[in-house]
Amino acid sequence: MSTSHVPGSDDSCNVSEVAGTPIDSVMENVASQDWSYSYNFDIVKASIETLHSYTGLNWWASIVLATLLIRGVTIPLMIDNERWRSRIMMLGIHSTASMETKDPAALAEHRIEFDKLLKKYGGAFSLSPFLYMLQFPASVCMGLKISNMTLEVASFKTGGVLWFTDFTTHDTSLIFPLLTWLTFWIMIECDAMVGLEGAMIPKKLTRIMVIPMFALAIMVSKGVHCYLMSCMIFSIAYMLVIRRPGVMKHYGIPEVPEYVMTMLFKRIWGKWL
Repeated sequence: MSTSHVPGSDDSCNVSEVAGTPIDSVMENVASQDWSYSYNFDIVKASIETLHSYTGLNWWASIVLATLLIRGVTIPLMIDNERWRSRIMMLGIHSTASMETKDPAALAEHRIEFDKLLKKYGGAFSLSPFLYMLQFPASVCMGLKISNMTLEVASFKTGGVLWFTDFTTHDTSLIFPLLTWLTFWIMIECDAMVGLEGAMIPKKLTRIMVIPMFALAIMVSKGVHCYLMSCMIFSIAYMLVIRRPGVMKHYGIPEVPEYVMTMLFKRIWGKWL
């Protein structure tokens, strides 16, 4: 059996062995690469790392800025949801009155007003509430990703603020947990729960979460506290601005009378009040 020779070499060998060696080497290198990032692209981690790299900000500032930017993108959705909620309440005035009144003239008047509002608002259906509901789980996932970053990124140990330089550990002085807990309490009082801004939830139910929140705050790292406070302050600021009459008028959000909100509130949550 004849054997092939490689030009320029005194030794004879099989050509397939010569060609196979580099191919096998390349295939092993390809197989050894970690391609998980290609399939699990994380906009949160990428945003924080990009801000940290290109702006030179410390990790705490990068987390704050990334949180505000990502949440800022959802402002149009938040406004649209607020507009839809207010319109539904205004429609509910005439819908409820139509079901309760026994006067034919009053019934006809409420139906006419209902039809006018329905035509003005372009219908009662909207996708914004369904999309808006995704904000809360998305915020939780973002917090979990930042928690993972405190374990994976070594420079988080020196990326803190003031005397809190290590963002990978818990705050034994309890300053961060207290600040997070206080911000959470203010958020509750302002009806600004993250992902549920402006929702008609009784204070008796939401205030129950204040104590467990402090216990949870003790267990998370300083990096997560930085995210939580930024996220909640954004929601508080949003509610304080969007409820101003001038802002509501500018964005076409109907101003629901106080008695209507009270009536609907009692109708939905009567047994919890």
